[in-house]
Amino acid sequence: MNKLLLRIVFLFNFLWERLGVDTVQLKAILTTKVKMDSRRASVFNTQGRTSKKALKNQDWVSIIVFFFIGLFFIGPLIIFQESATGFTLYFAGWMVMLAMTLITDFTEVLIDVRDNYILLPKPINDRTLTISRLLHIGIYLSKLVLAFVLPAAIFIGIKYGILGLIIFGLQVLLGLVFVIFIVNLTYLLILRISTPQKFKEILNYLQIGFTVTIFSAYYLLPRLVDLEDYENANILLSPFVVFSPPSWLAGLWSLIMDGNQSLVVLLLAALAVGTPFICGWLILNVLTKAFNQKMVAMTQGGGSTKPKPEKEGEAKAVKQSGLMERLANAICNNEAEKAAFKWSWRLTARNRDYKLRVYPGFGMVPAFFVYFALNGEGSLSERMAALPESGSYLLLIYFCFLLLSTPLLSSQYSNKQIASWIFHAAPLKEPGWILSGTAKAILAKFFVPTYLIMFLVGLGIWGTKVIDDYMLGFANILFVGTMILHFFQPKKIPFSDSWDNINKGANFSAGILSLMLAGGLGALHYLIIDNTVLVLGAALVAIVGWFFVFQAYQKTAWEKLAM
Repeated sequence: MNKLLLRIVFLFNFLWERLGVDTVQLKAILTTKVKMDSRRASVFNTQGRTSKKALKNQDWVSIIVFFFIGLFFIGPLIIFQESATGFTLYFAGWMVMLAMTLITDFTEVLIDVRDNYILLPKPINDRTLTISRLLHIGIYLSKLVLAFVLPAAIFIGIKYGILGLIIFGLQVLLGLVFVIFIVNLTYLLILRISTPQKFKEILNYLQIGFTVTIFSAYYLLPRLVDLEDYENANILLSPFVVFSPPSWLAGLWSLIMDGNQSLVVLLLAALAVGTPFICGWLILNVLTKAFNQKMVAMTQGGGSTKPKPEKEGEAKAVKQSGLMERLANAICNNEAEKAAFKWSWRLTARNRDYKLRVYPGFGMVPAFFVYFALNGEGSLSERMAALPESGSYLLLIYFCFLLLSTPLLSSQYSNKQIASWIFHAAPLKEPGWILSGTAKAILAKFFVPTYLIMFLVGLGIWGTKVIDDYMLGFANILFVGTMILHFFQPKKIPFSDSWDNINKGANFSAGILSLMLAGGLGALHYLIIDNTVLVLGAALVAIVGWFFVFQAYQKTAWEKLAM
């Protein structure tokens, strides 16, 4: 597809030349940029983001994902009798998906100023650079937009014919201008409230949020929405419809295709046509200039945000480290373990690759639970009413195993693994204290707080009868996690291995085995769920077993480490 789009662009070389562009340089720049896009891991491929291997055809990952998401989103066009309602929901999903993808995925390209060090010293004029940047964005957008709208275009072409396709294409074009306007505003807002140096940190959290949103929407929407109850809904009756850009595009369809000439539809159609022109003018004359100024500031290493006073920064750092210090002093046995605890605590907060691997799980676990807990016959309200009488809280308990296993497994890997030489040079008699300090940091920072939240959720839905079950679940998860660490997972210095090895050999086998063990203990738990004495007794056995296994893990010798 890249070659086809490039050929289409180069068909207009006569136009680019009239604009003062050097077409030979334009071809070299665009060909290189498009090739780099295909080797840049997509937001939909988190493993590729942390891998150091050469990647190929990564743009096809986004295209395929967008095609299937677009296939999913034609549902409202089929289900709803009122075309305005169906098109509103369709374009709402499309505009949100496109905006989030541009912000989370393509932003890394837009704010990457490293190519300036290559291009600016060369004899390339400003118009060639500007047009190449705009065409690069256009090629990227074309692939995503075409992939998403293709299923809907096929459906509309079959049902409404050529005129329907033309109107749909106009809707897509107008919506695209509005999305670009919103994305520009988002860039400038982020750069205004933060320094350019923190821009990628904010971007990382947006990527995590986007991943959780896509995952949750895929699993939860079919469970939480009874579309049959709303198939006759008419969104034009809502008083807030004039504030919804997707409704503006739907109003344009209603005016031309449905012949609806009501005052509301006329107003929506006028907004659909007029607002993108205003947005386009603002993009070209206001937002682009402001964004370019920010890019210059990033190139020069500057920022608009003033640095905080030294005393204020020190006070904030002390406040943030206070909890870490107290926990380290309370649960660590010696200075080596305390040092590993604090080092791992800080590193997991600063490592973007680690957060991109681990943090989405905290949103996926509730999504998994809702998906399975609300599975069954009847309406959504009936399924929710039956939830307190079910034993679904066991699912919530044992899904929490992922909140321990994923951070623990990921704590062995880093993109700067060579720095782990310092541990081998340090005068440590036993590296087990480093391993146990990291494990305790993961427990204290990630697992225990999240499990406490899940306990409060269970308490609110099922009442006090689940307290003993949560105690047994907590003990079982600790026991299984430590068993895997000590007996089955290759022991390594934390953050000392490459991300490329995370799914290889013993690591993959240990991950599968840990899930099987957690599931097996969950099944045994289900068998004794009604006997409080057995549940508490099993919890005591599991916590004692965990204690002895963890003691052995702390005594790991150097010769036991996997190199």
